[in-house]
Amino acid sequence: MKKIKTIFAAVAIAFAAVSTSQAQVVEEGTILVDAYYGFPNLYTTTIKQAYASSSGSSNVKVGGIGPVGGKIEYLLADRIGLGLDVNYTNTFVSYDEMGVDSTSGNTTNYNYEVSRSVLRIFPRINFHFGNSDVFDGYAGVGAGYRMASWKFESNDPDFGDQSVDGLIPVSFRAFVGGRYFFTDALGLNFEIGLGGGALLQGGLSLKL
Repeated sequence: MKKIKTIFAAVAIAFAAVSTSQAQVVEEGTILVDAYYGFPNLYTTTIKQAYASSSGSSNVKVGGIGPVGGKIEYLLADRIGLGLDVNYTNTFVSYDEMGVDSTSGNTTNYNYEVSRSVLRIFPRINFHFGNSDVFDGYAGVGAGYRMASWKFESNDPDFGDQSVDGLIPVSFRAFVGGRYFFTDALGLNFEIGLGGGALLQGGLSLKL
């Protein structure tokens, strides 16, 4: 935790150091739209390592999507913005295992698939800092809805497909980030945060 706090502080200081010119790239009334992709997908990484060391399965395939998402923000004042973050994450594993057909008694190879998906929708408040005409640094917090579910499927006739919903429907995120605009309206975004998606995320920004 101490290392993470140090990283947050270092990023904030670096962003503040970049913001040295007189004009401010965002102001009251500005609308910002971000599209981003996050890294890492921790569930995909964990499951991949677990099944890589498993000797009871064959034809193992592990993959994932995201976190991928979008944000929209409206600046209520020059330094304060209210926004909404929507993101989606998916992890899946497919593998084969030998089993016995309960009807014929023959040994056969069955395929099993396990997937986990998470949808997060949460408001967030951003506090902007710096006075650059191309760089927008910010920090903030967000909290809202989280829907997680597991699905278990197989072509094994004795295996009943099922799905299980997550127990905690709440998402929270604390973050620090920045946007660099290489035109008046188009730029790049970067964010580091805890909760509510990936540790690191980056993508494109549009200023309206």
